[in-house]
Amino acid sequence: MIDTGGKGYRLTSAADGVLFDIDGDGLLEKIAWTEAQAELAFLAIDRDGDGQITSGRELFGNVTMPGVSNGFAALRRMNLATNGGTERGSVSGDDPLFSRLLLWTDRNHNGISEPSELRPSAELLSDIGLAYEEHKRRDDHGNLFKFRGWVHLRTAPGRNRAKTPHEDVSRRRYIYDIVFSVD
Repeated sequence: MIDTGGKGYRLTSAADGVLFDIDGDGLLEKIAWTEAQAELAFLAIDRDGDGQITSGRELFGNVTMPGVSNGFAALRRMNLATNGGTERGSVSGDDPLFSRLLLWTDRNHNGISEPSELRPSAELLSDIGLAYEEHKRRDDHGNLFKFRGWVHLRTAPGRNRAKTPHEDVSRRRYIYDIVFSVD
């Protein structure tokens, strides 16, 4: 998850969350979620091409694909040379995978991805780092911010556009692999 608005990670409790198939088993679970109107984006991939993000298999996490322990590992595996990737330290426009990545901001807090809530990652991001670290921070609702990596925004609000994303630290944002609390 990426804080695209720079206003912090505002998540709910499971009781105030949504119904969503987070584990990809076809069943909806009541889980914690982003607060309504929060500028928080899930990193997603529309694996079945239906124009929606319908389960945790289409969000980057430990159920994205078999044998991965987190979203960063899934992103790295999808970007292997055998899958057409470049196997650098990040995923960017140079990688075929980047054009398939989506950002989902569930503004109305209903757990359903709507066309107006999905946008290509390239609209906002220049690259997504593949390095990550264990973070293990819990918020007040029990949501676990388990792993932390970084992304670079294409531009930063109110900043000089002349600098590259790597030169302008205001364009760097953390990206978290979050384990939501479940009701």
